[in-house]
Amino acid sequence: MKLHPNYIKALEDHYKDFSYSETIEMIKKNRLYGAASSKYTIQSLPKDRVWGEDINTDTFKDSEDANYFMESLTDKELHRIGSNAGTSEYRMWVSSKKAKLIKDNWENEEWWADPDEEIKEIEKKADAVQGIAKTGRTHLMDAMPVDFSDELSAWSSQLVASRKMLSVIEERFLELPQGGTAVGSGINAHKQFAKLFAQEITKLSGSGCKCVPSSNFFHELSAQDCSVQLSGELKNLAVILMKISNDLRWMNSGPLAGLSEIELQALQPGSSIMPGKVNPVIPEAVTMASADVIGNDVSITVAAQAGNFQLNVMLPVIAYNLLKSINLLSGAMNALSNKAIKTFKVNKKNLETSLSRNPILVTALNPIIGYEKAAQIAKKAYKLGKPIIEVASEETDLSETQLKKLLNPSKLTKGGISK
Repeated sequence: MKLHPNYIKALEDHYKDFSYSETIEMIKKNRLYGAASSKYTIQSLPKDRVWGEDINTDTFKDSEDANYFMESLTDKELHRIGSNAGTSEYRMWVSSKKAKLIKDNWENEEWWADPDEEIKEIEKKADAVQGIAKTGRTHLMDAMPVDFSDELSAWSSQLVASRKMLSVIEERFLELPQGGTAVGSGINAHKQFAKLFAQEITKLSGSGCKCVPSSNFFHELSAQDCSVQLSGELKNLAVILMKISNDLRWMNSGPLAGLSEIELQALQPGSSIMPGKVNPVIPEAVTMASADVIGNDVSITVAAQAGNFQLNVMLPVIAYNLLKSINLLSGAMNALSNKAIKTFKVNKKNLETSLSRNPILVTALNPIIGYEKAAQIAKKAYKLGKPIIEVASEETDLSETQLKKLLNPSKLTKGGISK
């Protein structure tokens, strides 16, 4: 049953000329609301488009109402509506519209992330901080200086290695078991079924996935080796993200009693109880997501060993946790890239102060004065709280000019033997 034309006209009119309350009265006076109430409620009207109020949708009773109303909405309004629906037609309709919205915004919005994108963001930041020397750390203790860009290059190198491994595993996932049927023998399947099926899936993917039949259906049906491999590499990616997040948290610690080498973007007004305290919420969220992925890997590992004889019976939990891990890591990489790495600021003054008082710089003098003498100088500088150059000048025959050249932090980040 179609909506009464006058009802549709009334809705069209109110969009242009009437307030929300006036619209309700108009509908009531024209006795249109009673006839249409089984299909479309007043609460369904998109208030925020005209009146600046929140959208408050109610149940549509058939797809015609949903179609009329939804076609009038912008993508932003559609996204806010969600799927509070009363009919399967409406839910399907909204789902299809939201799917299109996601597709249209795939490249520009924060729907998906890829290791390649985070790698690019890290490399951009590395270029921006190149030439800035900072204190290196081993065992969380002061060590020889490193160039800030080199520290970031370690992150991108980890992600590049993980990306390469994921590409290798992806090829394995494109070897399909369809055609093996019951136990792997292919009983009741046409000889060309596996090949044609793989070709059809390739077409449906837009040729983005080059699917092929498995070379051994017995293997693919009874075991989930490739799922374990993928989960393992996703776990490795989670560990990488956790390492990067913890580095960021340490560098951001302070601002007075910590390292305070960088300043992460402030994304919240402060601590729940301590005013002015801004916590590293993005790195912390990423570490939690990473911990979840590591847990998912355990579930997948246990499920994958359940391939008794000719069939693994735990494919649902394997698929569920794989998809969950991919989704978690996608969001984590996106947030870490855009809300932490891209936006953090370097506290150069703090870096320079720490470097000037770092006694470990004396390591560069080992080839000239020997290890024992260098150790004595380092301990004395640390004990007295003096710059290493000042103590080295007192304890050696080297001039201040020579020492400044030998202990130049930027020069020491290049490696080699000091001369």
